[in-house]
Amino acid sequence: RQAPHRVLFPLDGTRGVSAAVRPLIAAYVAAGVEVIAVHVFQPHTVPRFLDGAPDEAAWRDEFLAKHCADLGIRLETRPGPTVLALLDVAATEDVDVIALGWRQSLAPEHALVVREVLERARRPVALIPQGKRPDPADG
Repeated sequence: RQAPHRVLFPLDGTRGVSAAVRPLIAAYVAAGVEVIAVHVFQPHTVPRFLDGAPDEAAWRDEFLAKHCADLGIRLETRPGPTVLALLDVAATEDVDVIALGWRQSLAPEHALVVREVLERARRPVALIPQGKRPDPADG
């Protein structure tokens, strides 16, 4: 098997996701792999500057500083829906692997993005375990 040259990591803007994938991103960067992060905006979260106004660069810098600026990765942004955006970036950037954080639950109401990416991706998908959300049934 050949080592990956370019890996895609979606970041949703929460510290839980960035903390879960950060060690793996750092390992890839240390190994000389190009890491591309992608943040997908949903209709209710799209900033007005997404049309390329000067504020977009400031937003990107702040997002990277909050999540992984010191790792030297590139950030792409796309409007949703999430799965289509991830697959578009994966194809456009010709990534070798799509790395997805997931909470290790395949219950019907969980992992919808993970399931759809696994079904539709035309390249390998790596699942990165995150801490599980507390189950209210556990009391």
